[in-house]
Amino acid sequence: MPHYSGPLLTRDSADILRRAHDKGATKWQGSLDLGRSEAAVQLDAEGFTFRGQHYPWPGKLKDHTLYYWDGEEFCSISRFSGSLIKLVPTEWGAPTFEIDGIKMLPTSKLSPFEDARRKVELVAPAGKSLLDTCGGLGYFAACALEAGVGQIRSFEKNADVMWLRTLNPWSPDPDSAAAAAACTSATATSRSRSNRSPAIASMRSCTTRRASALPANCTRRCSTTISPASSARAAACSTTPARRTS
Repeated sequence: MPHYSGPLLTRDSADILRRAHDKGATKWQGSLDLGRSEAAVQLDAEGFTFRGQHYPWPGKLKDHTLYYWDGEEFCSISRFSGSLIKLVPTEWGAPTFEIDGIKMLPTSKLSPFEDARRKVELVAPAGKSLLDTCGGLGYFAACALEAGVGQIRSFEKNADVMWLRTLNPWSPDPDSAAAAAACTSATATSRSRSNRSPAIASMRSCTTRRASALPANCTRRCSTTISPASSARAAACSTTPARRTS
């Protein structure tokens, strides 16, 4: 699923837009993607226009919460399917996430993205192959790619956390135009691994298996990774109990 490209609002950012309009401004310059970029936002009595699309003014928003446009209204970026999974804004721009109110990434002293970058520096990944378990929002994988890793396979089995990634502009986007342009067709998985170059072989860590081959109480959930050597996607799959959500 491609990343969301609409506005991300917090209570503070929505209030800033409102106050600008109330003071008579018809345009506001700033970031509505958690600090990843700045854009000119047009303001009017009915709402605001961002990246060519008009949005109505949001209703009452809560603190400690991020909101996205779901096509009809601004909704909090959270899901509940056994555990409450929530994307949470920080003062640093890059968000953290919570599971049942427990913060998963450090934010008190530095950005969670910068924290991931420091951990990657300890590994010195240039030219190496890395396994990233519990990939979360993908910050470690993104920083490893930035640092010149030869190949990284990042696993995240929680489908709701993977959904958070599609709404988070700080998470790596394997469905970006650049990655898709170089992506090898899924039919390549049927070719013998012995006939592939190492870069091509790394692009997919598993092939599709019939549902009958899996235990009745299990489901397969996939996350994606990118190998900079091939600029392509890889599906990293795991088999997990169907009831497990975190």
